[in-house]
Formats: sequence, structure tokens, C-alpha cells
Amino acid sequence: MFTKRGICVVMITGFFVFCLTIFHLDENHEQNSLLSSIGIYDRYSSVRSKLSFRRQYTGSTQDSSCVVLFSAPQKCAGRTIYELVEYISNLTRSAVTRDSIMNIDSVWPPNVSAADIVPRIVRERVHTSQPLDFIYTHLSFVEFGNDSLSPSYVSIVRDPFERARSFYYFKRYGDTMQMTEDAKLWRQRMEKMNLSKDSYDDCVMSQRLECVGERSQFELIRHFCGYSEECYRKPETVLEIAKRNIENHYAIVGITEEFDDFLSCLEVLFPVHFNNASKFYNTETFKKIVYSTRTKIKLPASSATKNIMLPKLKYEYELYYFIKQRFYDFKEKILNEKRKIAPYRP
Repeated sequence: MFTKRGICVVMITGFFVFCLTIFHLDENHEQNSLLSSIGIYDRYSSVRSKLSFRRQYTGSTQDSSCVVLFSAPQKCAGRTIYELVEYISNLTRSAVTRDSIMNIDSVWPPNVSAADIVPRIVRERVHTSQPLDFIYTHLSFVEFGNDSLSPSYVSIVRDPFERARSFYYFKRYGDTMQMTEDAKLWRQRMEKMNLSKDSYDDCVMSQRLECVGERSQFELIRHFCGYSEECYRKPETVLEIAKRNIENHYAIVGITEEFDDFLSCLEVLFPVHFNNASKFYNTETFKKIVYSTRTKIKLPASSATKNIMLPKLKYEYELYYFIKQRFYDFKEKILNEKRKIAPYRP
């Protein structure tokens, strides 16, 4: 038989558990209401990004089966994000596993187009992934359609002119980071090309295709367009497809100029992958990693070079500003509520 004291303890304990449950539900409802009210909860569910924003068994708002496909153009702080995911995973002992799809030359049959081989490689890698995998690649967008195993797409971009200039020097001089096997293969390929050590200014002024050719002018819009035939036609068409893909398939596309806020947004969207990302990013230990990813030699560009290149990068900048405004809209809606940051003023 229970004593009166025992009954009181049970009743108090039960009431305490009940209060905690209500608090948990209210907290969960509050976050879902916030995301729904600003159109994010519904939109990202509709594009199969697997962001349920509901607490799972881990106590996270993130879908426990979420696979993140981080597809970013080169020299857009992609490796910083990649290393940060590993850094966080090691410190927090999370279940997140990072991987990459980089050098695919070894599995690329001769006389086969990128449109035939790349989507297959990316889909196979995603389909064989484990829950909470973080996959990093520089490959362009791949459509998953109604595939139930489609990943959550994430990316980040940079001012197109600055990205082109940085990539030019990176191909020649690399950085100080310890190279992976993939990085070594890529570096060997660059060395075999026997690239000129001329400055970026010289390359542009001499009208070399590496700097002023079609590929350099449309790299960003083609990255987000993908591998279909339409992505190699008129730039106006490529641009519109790229915008549509970003709207329909990307949970978020950040900008390097707002890197700290990008991390804060990732903490909201992917709290398992990016648990306390801002805090870890600003530690002295990780800052050393960030510094090692910087290009060894990068000369400033002249005004004359900019005057030549900016008109050529017209479509790149149109997409860049589209992404930038979309990011600011997202940031205002999420982070203004979370941190009361000052709204963006264009």
C-alpha cells in the first residue's frame, strides 16, 4: 500500500513531467509556427528537402534521415564548410559523416558526356549514403525528381569577379592546407596543364580563353542549371533554369560576404550537422584551418580588368544578386526572430 507521503511524491512527479511535456510541445509548436508563418516550413517540405523541423528522437528539429548534398562552385568557402562539419562532428561525437564527390576522372569512360555520367555518379552516391551524411562536391546541380531519397541541397556563392580571380590563382599556386588524395590528383592535373604564371590582369588583357571565354563567363549559372542540354544554350535560358532550380530544390544558398549569418541559418536548418557552428568557427583552432584554405598568391586586379570583365559576367551577377536577395530574405525571416538582427537595406 502507498503511504500518503508516497502518493504525494508520485503526484508531484507526475505534475512535473506533465509540465515539461507541455513546455516541450509549446517550444516545438512555437518553432514550427515561426517557420510556417514565414513560408519556410511548407516550402521546404514541398521541395522534398527533408527538413521536417520537428523534433526527432535525438531532440533535434532536423529530420533524422536527412542527407545534405553541399554542392558549391570552387573558391566559395566550400572547404571551410566541409572542414567545419568534420570539426563539429568530432567534438560533439555526432552521427554525422562527411564525404565528397570530387575527382571522377577514374570512373569517367572515354567519349561519354558529363550529362551521361555525372548525374548517375551523384545519384548512386546519394542512394548509398547513410542518414545524416554530409556530401561535398563541386559538381553542378543534379535533378532527383520525385526520388524519395533526394537530398537536402545546400550551396554558397561569392562575388563572381572575385571568385574568378581567386580561382585563377588557386589553379596555379594552391593553398597551404594538407592535401587529400583528391586534392593531390587535382593539383597534378593543374601542373600537367603547364599554366602560365601571368597575372590575372595579363590573362584578361591578352583575351585568353581561360579568363574571357564562354566557360568563365557562365560558370555560376551553369552550376545551378545542371547537365541538361538547355544548360548549354542561350545564357538567358540557363539563367532562368538556374533560378528555378534554386527556388525549387535548395534549402539555402549562402553568400561568402555574410558567412557568419550563413552559419547561423545552417544552425537552424541543420542543427545536427551544424551544432553550434558559429561558436566552433570562431575558435582559434578552427581559424588556423580557415587560414590554410586561402590561396597562397593572389594579386589584386586593376580597374581596367574589372571594366572588361564585369560586362562579360552580366548573367553571373544577375544570378548572384538573385541569390543574395533570397538569402537576405531568408536571413531576415529566420534570424530577426532569433537574434533580432538589423534588417538588410539594399
